Amino acid sequence: MNALDGLTSASSYRSSEAAASIALVVALIAADTFRHNARYAEAARLYRRAAGLAAQVDAPQIEWRAWGAVGETCDALDDASAAFDAYRKAMNVIDALWFALLEEDKLRGFFQDKAHLYERAALNCLRLGYHALALECNEKAKTRYLGDLIARRQKDPNTVPVSYTHLRAHETVLDLVCRLLL
Repeated sequence: MNALDGLTSASSYRSSEAAASIALVVALIAADTFRHNARYAEAARLYRRAAGLAAQVDAPQIEWRAWGAVGETCDALDDASAAFDAYRKAMNVIDALWFALLEEDKLRGFFQDKAHLYERAALNCLRLGYHALALECNEKAKTRYLGDLIARRQKDPNTVPVSYTHLRAHETVLDLVCRLLL
């Protein structure tokens, strides 16, 4: 583990982006291995390091996923507070990405793979008793999804979900939580 710490240490790679990229890959592989073997504390630590390295090499698509993985491993450790902190960091990265995408082509489908993260964040807020924050996460998720729908307005209507049944099939846990809180 000490060798991994030395190899993936962000401070030792500040001068070389290529070396930081290699360290990022090593940290992610090691973290995934620890997670697969239910060694969640070690996995969370390496995912945090990977998120820092991803920020260093300007890889926000990897950074938000690494923060999401930190949240999931903290969830596995029953540490709702640390999990929500990680989810919040991931959402901040996603927000920066979302606001930077002004072109409709790039915005199409942007939120599709991020919805799960917002659901987990809202559920952690509920576990911590932060009901208003849970609703905020839910509203942020719906705003991002609406942005996707607006960006798709130029698409062929046959490819955009329009039926109530289809929309219900994509209903999330957050929608149910929101209905229960009302």
